[in-house]
Amino acid sequence: MYITSIEAWKKGRKLIYLNNEPGFVLYTSEVRDYDLAEGMELSAGLYKNIEELTLKPRCKRRILHLLDRYDKTEAQVRQKLKDEFYPEEVIDEAISAANRGRYLDDNRYARQYTYEKSRSKSRRMISAELRNRGIPEALIEKALEETEDNEGVLIRKQILKKSPDPGQLTYEEKQKLLGSICRKGFDADRCIKVLNELIREKQNYS
Repeated sequence: MYITSIEAWKKGRKLIYLNNEPGFVLYTSEVRDYDLAEGMELSAGLYKNIEELTLKPRCKRRILHLLDRYDKTEAQVRQKLKDEFYPEEVIDEAISAANRGRYLDDNRYARQYTYEKSRSKSRRMISAELRNRGIPEALIEKALEETEDNEGVLIRKQILKKSPDPGQLTYEEKQKLLGSICRKGFDADRCIKVLNELIREKQNYS
C-alpha cells in the first residue's frame, strides 16, 4: 500500500491516507520518527510496527480515558475510535482487552441504566434508548426483567399525582387519565391494571 497523502488533523497530529483512504493518525513527531512521506510505499513490516508499537497501546489507553468519567457501551466506544481513525483490527483488539478486563460491560451498563431510568421512564422508552446506544436486544430484555416491578410503581405514582382518588372519576376522565400516561410510553394494559388495583384498594379502605 502507498501513502497517498499526509494531512494536518488535530492538535499536532497527522492523518495518514493509504491508497487514498484514511488509514491512521500519528503525532507529527511520530511521522518523522517512522520516516513517513507522501508517495512512499508502506511495507507490511513497517505498518505492523506502527500498529504494535504505537496504535494498539494508544487505542487501549484511549478506551480507558473514554470510560474514566462515564460508563459507555461497546458500540459507543467503537464509534468514537472509528471517528478518530484507528484501524479496525486495532479497535477490535483494544475492545477485546477492555471486555476481558471488565472495563467495558454492556450487561452492566444495561442493568445500571435501566435501574436508574426506571424511576422516571417507561420500559418502552428505556428499551429504545438502550437500543440506540447499541445494546443487544437480549441484554435489554434481561435488564428490564430485573426492574419490571418499578414500572408498576411509577404508573401508580403517575395516576395518584393526577387523581388521588381515581375511583371518583367518570369513564371519560379515566380514559383521559390513561391516555396521558400511555403517551409517556407506558403499556396500556399495565396502566389499566394498575388503575383498577388502585380503585379496588380505595374501595376496600373505605
